[in-house]
Amino acid sequence: MSAAAVAGVLGFAKSERAASPFEMIARIEHGLPVGALDRVAAIVAPEDANFKYRIVPRPTLARRRQQRGKRLTAEESALLARLAQAWTLRARGLGER
Repeated sequence: MSAAAVAGVLGFAKSERAASPFEMIARIEHGLPVGALDRVAAIVAPEDANFKYRIVPRPTLARRRQQRGKRLTAEESALLARLAQAWTLRARGLGER
């Protein structure tokens, strides 16, 4: 599994996808955009509107959306990246995407 595949699940444009795992780590430590959470939730649990709140609580997510940078914390980003990695492995195992 490549960092680019995980970056795709997280919603990075092809031009933004990490060239190496170390670049992906730096992006996670900086905090992923809130939109990455929306994208992963839509891919992993498209019928569960509350899935994203299992990763970031509803009041916290509302606050993040109102902040200027609209970024998740490093911890939230790491959790989301692990979920994207697991999803990528699952899809690869089943021959999807």
